[in-house]
Formats: sequence, structure tokens, C-alpha cells
Amino acid sequence: MKSIEPWLKTKRPSEDGREYRRSPADRKKLDGLYERIFCACGTTSCPSYWWNPEEYLGHAALLHANQLNSDSRDDFTEERLQALTEDFKRLYRCRTIKNCTIICPQNLNPADAIHKMMTKHMLSEPMERVESL
Repeated sequence: MKSIEPWLKTKRPSEDGREYRRSPADRKKLDGLYERIFCACGTTSCPSYWWNPEEYLGHAALLHANQLNSDSRDDFTEERLQALTEDFKRLYRCRTIKNCTIICPQNLNPADAIHKMMTKHMLSEPMERVESL
């Protein structure tokens, strides 16, 4: 989890020197990402994690990364996404089997969040690189 730098990172100081504010509409975009309870249900149900626990971060860490990447206050989305995809093992080990989504007691959709990060990364890559995956 620590490797994704799971905290808000900005390049500018807050307006009041204390808090980084966001609009209610920006907060609404994060619904379904903040409600995790770290129960490990998704991790224990994930074949990709069973096979590669030292390489695949698991859905909890990736869901948290997506939360930060979706937060309008965070200025390091591209850097975080780059770190997740530099060796194509951390993010792309997810095979969208969706056991994590099926088993989630909070009815979250970690597989969809991971897929959105993959799509965002693919759309930012040159087509030759995407086709080589």
C-alpha cells in the first residue's frame, strides 16, 4: 500500500493554509471509493493476488490509488499512474475476474475502478505500446 503513496499530494498551498476544499460535485464523484472497510474479502477472493502476492498490489491498494487519482485536489495523478504501470505488473495483474466485486460487503466495484485506471493509462500511451501488451 505504501508504494502507491496513499495520501493527497499537491503542488500548491491550500487557500486558507489548512484544508484543501472541493465542491460537493467533486466529492460526489468519489462515491464508491471512500467506503472501503479493509476487510480483506476482495484480496482473499482474488486469484491474481493468490498467484502473485509479491507483484500484484491487490484491489484495496488499487482502489485507494483510484480514489486519489479521481480526487480533484490531488496534483500527482499522472505520477501515481506511471508508478503503477512502469513494470506492467502492479496494475495489469488484475484480470477482471471480479471476485472482489462479487464478495464485497460494501457493494463496491473494485474491478471497475481498476479497469478505469487501466483505460486511463492505455489512452495516454502510444498505440504501438498498447498493442504490444
